[in-house]
Amino acid sequence: MYGLLFRFSAETLIEIARDPKHLGAEIGFFSVLHTWNQKLQHHPHVHCVVAVSLVDNQVTFRWRDSAHKNKKRLMTLPADEFLRRFLLHVLPRGFVRIRHYGFLSSRRRRELVPLCKQLLAAVVPAPTPTGAPTPTESVPMWICPLCGGPMIAIERLTAGQITLRSPPQAKNTS
Repeated sequence: MYGLLFRFSAETLIEIARDPKHLGAEIGFFSVLHTWNQKLQHHPHVHCVVAVSLVDNQVTFRWRDSAHKNKKRLMTLPADEFLRRFLLHVLPRGFVRIRHYGFLSSRRRRELVPLCKQLLAAVVPAPTPTGAPTPTESVPMWICPLCGGPMIAIERLTAGQITLRSPPQAKNTS
């Protein structure tokens, strides 16, 4: 599937660029596969960097300025600087981009992930037959809506801390 994503996006860019109604030229570009979005959800897509012109050893390309509402901008670089920046993203042969450590490491996950699941399951108390708490157990303040287990506060934040962690608010331009 990922191969098709690369192939079809490349074919589309090449076909549109060759069309005289658009650019009427052969383009050069590179594509980078991303497999997730900012929330770590599965979202395969490719980012393509297309060189818009190559004149007098200067490469011009369009980019989105995420700091300014994704405004499209043009950047012109000497060809060697453009290639240097591109090559910064090429990993050495055999180098692994994503690595797992701790209980998720390849060497230990088969043993430790089931243990983690077992220990997490042991934390959830079994409900009493009547559903009412016994005199020795306290009623939890919050109950998980999914599993019915008690929710435990692990950190309390002040209003200022919440504001610092919140995503930036869109400014009203009206």
